[in-house]
Amino acid sequence: MKFLVKTISTVIIVFSLMMTPAIMWSFSSYDVDARENEDVEDEEGKDEDEDEDEDEDEERSEESSETETVVTEKITISETVSKEIITTTRKDTDGDGIFDEEDEHPQVNDHFIVRDDDHNGIVDTYEKK
Repeated sequence: MKFLVKTISTVIIVFSLMMTPAIMWSFSSYDVDARENEDVEDEEGKDEDEDEDEDEDEERSEESSETETVVTEKITISETVSKEIITTTRKDTDGDGIFDEEDEHPQVNDHFIVRDDDHNGIVDTYEKK
């Protein structure tokens, strides 16, 4: 049952992804057709509206005779950004992953140093405590 649900959901997702461009194209072409029809209808009534618009424009131009002066100043801000990269080379001569400044034995790899503080012949890191 789970396999069937998973398979059907996968098929539905793939189908919807494939159909999305076609659906979007159909909506966009529908909008273009509707806009073309509106333009044809608008052109028929446009002549009547032009006369009314001209009368309104003349009335508006007579009413407003004030002028407004706007002065803008351009200010240039120079900003210098400098980036300095300092490279510090740190060495690890023995290759144990500890830099020489922090390593107790910079010439000997710490993986090869064995500690047996109780002198029983078994390395302390392997002894169970």
